[in-house]
Amino acid sequence: MIIEKEKPGQVIFLGDYFDDYYDSYQEADNTATWLSKSIEQKKRIHLIGNHDLSYMTDNPKLKCSGYTRQKHDTIKRHEIDWKKLQLYYWLTDDSLCDEWLCTHAGFSYTFYSQMTKVKTPSNVLEFSDHDLENIDDLNYEHRFFQAGKARQGSANVGGILWCDYYEEFKPIPDLKQIFGHTPLPSPSHLKNNEINSEHICLDTALRHYAIYQNGEMQIKPVREETL
Repeated sequence: MIIEKEKPGQVIFLGDYFDDYYDSYQEADNTATWLSKSIEQKKRIHLIGNHDLSYMTDNPKLKCSGYTRQKHDTIKRHEIDWKKLQLYYWLTDDSLCDEWLCTHAGFSYTFYSQMTKVKTPSNVLEFSDHDLENIDDLNYEHRFFQAGKARQGSANVGGILWCDYYEEFKPIPDLKQIFGHTPLPSPSHLKNNEINSEHICLDTALRHYAIYQNGEMQIKPVREETL
């Protein structure tokens, strides 16, 4: 296992634990067994993906492709404590004054610039954060949960659970990000020195993972290891 090999001080999962290429209800059951145990481990952070919303609530407006009622019922039997999942996470290294924003789909400048009441990415996230204490109240109107037109949604650009990397993502000045959501043949790791930004899109069907150490984010191939 990668975790056993690397022995990290902390592990961050970027979301979308379910509906992987229309997985079966048995695969969903196995994943739910793992997730219910994994979220109880203190050194692990589990972010919410757009497909996870399908199973966190019975709200029909939050269903994604791949969703089935059979899988929903199977996952529900595990009584996963969804409140322990997070919408985003700041990976910080205080000794180097370095930080990375971790989200499922990426935080686009277009989405950020629409929220004019606040001035920094941190404040935007805090301003729009959702109280997960009331899982049943999750609704499509929450900005983070809206899909953009690139993903057949109605919003101008997707939120941090739906942003399409190819058509909607634009880097935010003075911000480092790591996210998944948009499938790629290989990781995309780009730096823009003009605006002091850096980002990594890491959705390669579990063929790669990233290690943060000594102020650097290093991408590694999974090869024969399994998660």
